[in-house]
Amino acid sequence: METTESRADASDNPNNGSSGDDDTSLEISHPPSLLTPTVAPSLAGTASDNVLPYSTLQTTGESVELMEPAAVNTDGLPAPRKRRRRKKQFPEMISIAAAVEGLGVIRHKSGNRSTEDIDEYEDDDPSSRRRRRISSDLDVEGLIAISVGFPADSLTEEEIEANVVKTIGGTEQSNYIVVRNHILALWRSNVDVWLTRDHALEAIRLEHTNLVDSAYSFLLEHGYINFGVAAAVKEAKLKPPEGVSRGDVIVIGAGLSGLVAARQLIFLGFKVVVLEGRSRPGGRVRTKKMSGGDCVAAADLGGSVLTGINGNPLGVLARQLGFPLHKVRDICPLYLPNGRTVNPEIDSKVEVSFNKLLDRVCKLRQSMMEEAKSIDVPLGTALEAFRQVYRVAEDPQEKMLLDWHLANLEYANATLMSNLSMVFWDQDDPFEMGGDHCFIPGGNDLYGSLYSSIRRAKEEINRIHPRSS
Repeated sequence: METTESRADASDNPNNGSSGDDDTSLEISHPPSLLTPTVAPSLAGTASDNVLPYSTLQTTGESVELMEPAAVNTDGLPAPRKRRRRKKQFPEMISIAAAVEGLGVIRHKSGNRSTEDIDEYEDDDPSSRRRRRISSDLDVEGLIAISVGFPADSLTEEEIEANVVKTIGGTEQSNYIVVRNHILALWRSNVDVWLTRDHALEAIRLEHTNLVDSAYSFLLEHGYINFGVAAAVKEAKLKPPEGVSRGDVIVIGAGLSGLVAARQLIFLGFKVVVLEGRSRPGGRVRTKKMSGGDCVAAADLGGSVLTGINGNPLGVLARQLGFPLHKVRDICPLYLPNGRTVNPEIDSKVEVSFNKLLDRVCKLRQSMMEEAKSIDVPLGTALEAFRQVYRVAEDPQEKMLLDWHLANLEYANATLMSNLSMVFWDQDDPFEMGGDHCFIPGGNDLYGSLYSSIRRAKEEINRIHPRSS
């Protein structure tokens, strides 16, 4: 069978899988048993995602055979160092409480107080206490919004295009941002429920109902809230709106992104068919299970580590499924060819020098601005030039350690230093997720193991003709 259709292409996310267990109108042409996705799209996660100790997983589903490498001491595995051994830092929060006077975004404060707290509470003016409580809530909710990719005090391009406010700038926009952040934080305080508009409105004054409507609709349609594998979420997500038919869509690829896109499109009223070239769903999410003698083990062949749990949608899925997350250690000792560890002082000195070289390159790039784009050079060339000018790592051992950092940078960017652009090599940094790097004991296939069979097409697609322009 041949078909000519426009593509709704959705590439695989490198660190993930997907799940679900309901029959829907989502159709699969190949493989013979492609399964319904239960992961809704987009960035979402929480700054409070639990990182649990390494332990035995329990799972349901007949096809799942958990092969946990329990005998392996995973605490000894070093975390891949990126160019700086530190977690992503959030920018300093800008308090916007003054811009939202009259907006009742208020959380109930804990009833547990110390004697000192009570004395201070009794001495304070009630209005001052209320202002501090609102300001604190806004800061926390703002940090949560930052963790999922929103700016703390401005709109995203998507929000501007969606006309979430009538006028850009001013009090309405500031109030909208507070409402948006509140809704994000409200859902992620309990990701097992379907957050309704009425619930989102409970803590907001009625005069701001229009802002709640605008923020709730945007976050829901773009998949920032009400996503995942919780029963309440699945039930609502797989029910297309009645009387709404927005057209037919073909999604090419049954990796996580393709299945996520398909589910969201169904929720928005589209009829969806997913085409997959492999005989299985999941894309790069595949765990190889191995055994020999009395030993069993599992290794992820594609995505394995969740690189930053804050804002990572897979962190939300892990919470919903009750999966423990095992933190990858921050410590990364380096060893010499003779098997001895590198002197800590030399290690620290070379790492500092390496980071300073990168800073020099970044400052050069900033000073050149537009000129740099026209005279771009490989990052490796620029770093070597600065190394020679500042006489960095002239000692053979220090040069060997510096080469390790360069190789690690190549690993992080999946290409050689000679192929990296001095201007654009770190352009994805703003999209990195903060928090610990973790993995799921047993492999990321556990996400995909929760698929259930869905309706399959009777014929396979052998060829796809791109639509000619």
